[in-house]
Amino acid sequence: LDGRSGGAAEALLAEELRFERLLLSLPSGTLPSAVAASPPAIHEAVLRGLASRHPGLRAAAVEALREFGVAGAGGGATGHTGYAMPPSTLGRAAVALLSLMDGEVDREALDAAKRVTLSLLHADGGQRPIFWLRTLGDVVQEVVRSEAELRGSNRGDDEEAGGEEGGGWDQNASGLPTVGGDDEDEEEDRKRQKEAQLEAEENAKWAHVAPRWQTRLYAAECVRRLLDVADHSAHYDLTLAREETERQGGSGERLVLHLGRLVSVAFTVATSRIEAMRPAGVLMLLDVVERFAAAPDPDYEGHLLLEQSHAQLGAALRPCFGPEADPSLTASGAALLSRYLLAISTTSGGIQVDPAAIRKLLALLTKRLTPAALAAISYPALSDAAATMVRTTSLRAAAALQAAAAREPEARAELCKQMQPSLVDLRSCWMGLLRDHAALSIAGRAAKGYVPHLYVQGAATASREHLEHAAPLVFEAALSMVATPEWVAGRGGGGGGG
Repeated sequence: LDGRSGGAAEALLAEELRFERLLLSLPSGTLPSAVAASPPAIHEAVLRGLASRHPGLRAAAVEALREFGVAGAGGGATGHTGYAMPPSTLGRAAVALLSLMDGEVDREALDAAKRVTLSLLHADGGQRPIFWLRTLGDVVQEVVRSEAELRGSNRGDDEEAGGEEGGGWDQNASGLPTVGGDDEDEEEDRKRQKEAQLEAEENAKWAHVAPRWQTRLYAAECVRRLLDVADHSAHYDLTLAREETERQGGSGERLVLHLGRLVSVAFTVATSRIEAMRPAGVLMLLDVVERFAAAPDPDYEGHLLLEQSHAQLGAALRPCFGPEADPSLTASGAALLSRYLLAISTTSGGIQVDPAAIRKLLALLTKRLTPAALAAISYPALSDAAATMVRTTSLRAAAALQAAAAREPEARAELCKQMQPSLVDLRSCWMGLLRDHAALSIAGRAAKGYVPHLYVQGAATASREHLEHAAPLVFEAALSMVATPEWVAGRGGGGGGG
């Protein structure tokens, strides 16, 4: 390709990548070694293709990365293991893929890049979760790393590979004038240098442009997927992770050692200036709380690791219950608040409970769970089912707390105490939800003349799914109140309605 420039060179490189893929699809014993290019040359061609402006070359590079990259991460099917990408190149390819998504306008190519990224994450995330957390976190938090930093972070892998990748061969490295140089060759060299200079200047204009919010949102979803991929118990136990690090040396490849960064990434999304990103950040925090809920802090007896992130969790939760909050944000916030309260409100295992923290968080939820407050929830710009979703998810979150307190009254004595002032209103709301669920369970619609509590007749079909999801836990919570003073309080005067 040295004699070509511009689109012609990129078109030829795209064909070369397709040709190499076809060669490597042959059985390993029949591969014509004299024809196939060296692995470092193929890998560099893939990286060049991912950064190209030529759509055909980008598409060919993405498909080639599916073969060589996933194979390098241990998930490929090709028999030519020598062509699998080493970790250093694989890391650069992952960054290049995310950069490609940021500027790709073709929907099919964008979907292909996302599929390849997920394949790489599933194949390599379990082995190098911290690299993926750092890479995806940089996109989410709009951190721009230079090419030199990306190469430097994997320099050890490059050295092990013999230094074949990353640098070109300078035919006149001494800087001395070439003897007998051809004028035409010199002119071609000057043209190529000029084109390279112009391209570098154009790329420099966009070097520090923040990723689009869609790319950041996709990276956030990939972090959530990383938590599923990293399923080893040592990822969520600080004591095990430290013991493993001492035995093996190094900085440690367990997520619990980087819990602060994980929470920081999720918090960035949950409090983003872009409203569409916030629910994903809250759900990411929910995933983190789910996995670290029972993780004790070995440095502070009687405390949980999650308590170190209490300020960030509280700051992310408060906007979820504001008057201007989007319904999906409120719904996900209710789920996060309930799960976090369940984690910090038990004395099991010798954990100390902070009454002030429980009171402040519980107030965010219960202040909205009175018959009048639920009726006032409205989203005129959205469907009526959105209000039903917020009402049912909030009632379900409170029901989870009451059911847990009833199952473990001694371990959750503080939660029982804090819940008690709200139980009369909650009873009325829970019974209204159960009535609505029972009414819609008969022939798919309520009987004529029935006045619903949590939905409107025009949104009955859309609301039914939300009611069905909340009903079992709400029934358990309501049942736990039977024979308690709160069960009968207010019924005589009709104020409770339950």
